Amino acid sequence: MVITAARGHITSRSQAVLVLSVIAATVDSVSMNIDVSLTIRELKDERERAGVTALLTDVLENARLNREVFITLGEVGERLFVRADSDYPVIFSRFALWSEDFEQKLTRRVAALVPHAQVDFDWGYPDEY
Repeated sequence: MVITAARGHITSRSQAVLVLSVIAATVDSVSMNIDVSLTIRELKDERERAGVTALLTDVLENARLNREVFITLGEVGERLFVRADSDYPVIFSRFALWSEDFEQKLTRRVAALVPHAQVDFDWGYPDEY
Protein backbone atom coordinates (compact mmCIF):
# COMPACT_ATOMS: atom_id res chain seq x y z
CA MET A 1 0.00 0.00 0.00
CA VAL A 2 1.30 3.44 -0.90
CA ILE A 3 -0.60 6.60 0.00
CA THR A 4 0.71 9.85 -1.38
CA ALA A 5 0.82 12.52 1.31
CA ALA A 6 1.71 16.18 1.07
CA ARG A 7 5.39 15.48 1.77
CA GLY A 8 6.21 12.03 0.52
CA HIS A 9 4.78 8.54 0.61
CA ILE A 10 3.25 6.51 3.38
CA THR A 11 4.38 2.94 2.93
CA SER A 12 3.10 1.12 5.98
CA ARG A 13 -0.25 0.56 7.61
CA SER A 14 0.97 2.09 10.89
CA GLN A 15 2.08 5.25 9.09
CA ALA A 16 -1.32 5.49 7.39
CA VAL A 17 -3.13 5.04 10.72
CA LEU A 18 -0.97 7.75 12.29
CA VAL A 19 -1.63 10.19 9.44
CA LEU A 20 -5.38 9.53 9.55
CA SER A 21 -5.38 9.97 13.34
CA VAL A 22 -3.62 13.32 13.03
CA ILE A 23 -6.07 14.44 10.33
CA ALA A 24 -9.06 13.38 12.44
CA ALA A 25 -7.69 15.16 15.53
CA THR A 26 -7.07 18.31 13.52
CA VAL A 27 -10.52 18.33 11.96
CA ASP A 28 -12.18 17.58 15.31
CA SER A 29 -10.42 20.47 17.06
CA VAL A 30 -11.76 23.07 14.63
CA SER A 31 -14.41 25.42 16.00
CA MET A 32 -17.87 25.08 14.46
CA ASN A 33 -21.07 27.08 14.52
CA ILE A 34 -23.97 24.87 15.57
CA ASP A 35 -27.70 25.55 15.76
CA VAL A 36 -28.75 23.83 18.98
CA SER A 37 -32.12 22.11 18.86
CA LEU A 38 -33.38 19.16 20.86
CA THR A 39 -36.79 17.89 21.87
CA ILE A 40 -37.89 15.56 24.65
CA ARG A 41 -41.28 14.20 23.66
CA GLU A 42 -43.90 11.61 24.58
CA LEU A 43 -44.44 13.08 28.05
CA LYS A 44 -47.79 12.01 29.49
CA ASP A 45 -48.57 14.69 32.07
CA GLU A 46 -47.49 17.96 33.66
CA ARG A 47 -45.54 16.15 36.38
CA GLU A 48 -43.33 14.44 33.80
CA ARG A 49 -42.91 17.67 31.86
CA ALA A 50 -41.95 19.63 34.99
CA GLY A 51 -39.38 16.97 35.93
CA VAL A 52 -37.89 16.91 32.43
CA THR A 53 -37.80 20.72 32.33
CA ALA A 54 -35.86 20.83 35.62
CA LEU A 55 -33.50 18.11 34.40
CA LEU A 56 -32.90 19.87 31.07
CA THR A 57 -32.28 23.19 32.84
CA ASP A 58 -29.64 21.49 35.00
CA VAL A 59 -28.00 19.77 32.02
CA LEU A 60 -27.84 23.01 30.04
CA GLU A 61 -26.31 24.85 33.00
CA ASN A 62 -23.66 22.16 33.44
CA ALA A 63 -22.88 22.30 29.72
CA ARG A 64 -22.66 26.11 29.97
CA LEU A 65 -25.43 26.49 27.41
CA ASN A 66 -27.99 28.08 29.73
CA ARG A 67 -27.32 31.55 28.30
CA GLU A 68 -27.26 30.33 24.70
CA VAL A 69 -30.38 28.16 24.63
CA PHE A 70 -33.99 28.74 25.64
CA ILE A 71 -36.52 26.12 26.75
CA THR A 72 -40.09 26.00 25.50
CA LEU A 73 -42.98 23.76 26.48
CA GLY A 74 -45.60 22.48 24.08
CA GLU A 75 -48.04 19.76 23.22
CA VAL A 76 -49.15 17.78 20.21
CA GLY A 77 -52.52 16.22 20.84
CA GLU A 78 -52.37 14.77 24.33
CA ARG A 79 -48.58 14.33 24.29
CA LEU A 80 -46.43 16.98 25.92
CA PHE A 81 -42.88 17.96 25.03
CA VAL A 82 -39.98 20.12 26.18
CA ARG A 83 -37.76 21.75 23.58
CA ALA A 84 -34.41 23.57 23.75
CA ASP A 85 -33.24 25.82 20.91
CA SER A 86 -30.67 28.49 20.25
CA ASP A 87 -31.70 31.75 18.58
CA TYR A 88 -28.35 31.92 16.84
CA PRO A 89 -25.47 29.50 16.15
CA VAL A 90 -23.35 28.56 19.16
CA ILE A 91 -19.59 28.17 18.68
CA PHE A 92 -18.26 24.75 19.70
CA SER A 93 -14.75 23.39 19.72
CA ARG A 94 -14.44 19.61 19.32
CA PHE A 95 -18.19 19.38 18.64
CA ALA A 96 -18.12 15.76 17.43
CA LEU A 97 -16.73 14.50 20.73
CA TRP A 98 -18.77 16.89 22.86
CA SER A 99 -22.08 16.14 21.15
CA GLU A 100 -21.68 12.37 21.42
CA ASP A 101 -21.03 12.62 25.16
CA PHE A 102 -23.81 15.21 25.68
CA GLU A 103 -26.38 13.14 23.77
CA GLN A 104 -25.56 9.95 25.69
CA LYS A 105 -25.67 11.63 29.10
CA LEU A 106 -28.90 13.54 28.45
CA THR A 107 -30.62 10.49 26.96
CA ARG A 108 -29.60 8.35 29.97
CA ARG A 109 -30.81 10.94 32.48
CA VAL A 110 -34.14 11.40 30.72
CA ALA A 111 -34.65 7.62 30.50
CA ALA A 112 -33.97 7.28 34.22
CA LEU A 113 -36.60 9.93 34.98
CA VAL A 114 -39.22 9.12 32.31
CA PRO A 115 -38.44 5.76 30.65
CA HIS A 116 -40.97 6.15 27.81
CA ALA A 117 -39.78 9.64 26.81
CA GLN A 118 -38.04 10.12 23.48
CA VAL A 119 -35.07 12.47 23.05
CA ASP A 120 -34.44 13.86 19.57
CA PHE A 121 -31.38 15.92 18.66
CA ASP A 122 -31.52 18.11 15.59
CA TRP A 123 -28.16 19.88 15.39
CA GLY A 124 -27.95 22.45 12.61
CA TYR A 125 -24.78 23.21 10.67
CA PRO A 126 -25.26 26.74 9.29
CA ASP A 127 -21.73 26.96 7.87
CA GLU A 128 -22.54 24.13 5.43
CA TYR A 129 -25.13 26.20 3.55
